[in-house]
Formats: sequence, C-alpha cells, structure tokens
Amino acid sequence: PAFRPTRVISLAGPLDMIYAATHGDDRIVTVLGGTPAEVPDRYTSVDPIQNIDPRIPVVAVHGTDDTMVSPENSIRYINAVTQQNGIGS
Repeated sequence: PAFRPTRVISLAGPLDMIYAATHGDDRIVTVLGGTPAEVPDRYTSVDPIQNIDPRIPVVAVHGTDDTMVSPENSIRYINAVTQQNGIGS
C-alpha cells in the first residue's frame, strides 16, 4: 500500500468482516456488494482480520453493550493479532 500506518486505534470497528457478515451485519454485506461466499475477494482485500501486520501495534476500544458492531469483532481481531505475535490490546 502507498500508506502504512505505524499504529492503529480502532473505535468499535468491524475488524472481522466475515464474522460480522455471517452473524447478521447486513451493512457489511451491502457495502461489499454480497456475502463472503458471493464476493470472497472483496472481503480478502479489505477485511482487517485477513490483513494483519503484526509489526503494527493495535488498540481496539469497544463497548460491551454495542448493538451496531458486535464487541466480538474486536475480541477476535486482537486474539488473531496476538496469535501472529503482534502487539494488540
């Protein structure tokens, strides 16, 4: 990419778009023009959890009562960052 961040702070972001799309988030499906099964390349190219760079520290801030974006998105993403020996909290 032309721009590579040095750190990331996510505020209730849909950090696992496939999880979101397959768990009722129709906004993700609408924006990407289909389900993960219908347009997998689109999800691969923009889904944060599929594009982790373990060299970039990440902080995910997410309210536990969020009804728009499931807090599970942030939990899954930080777990994936940690599994790749990245810095996430």
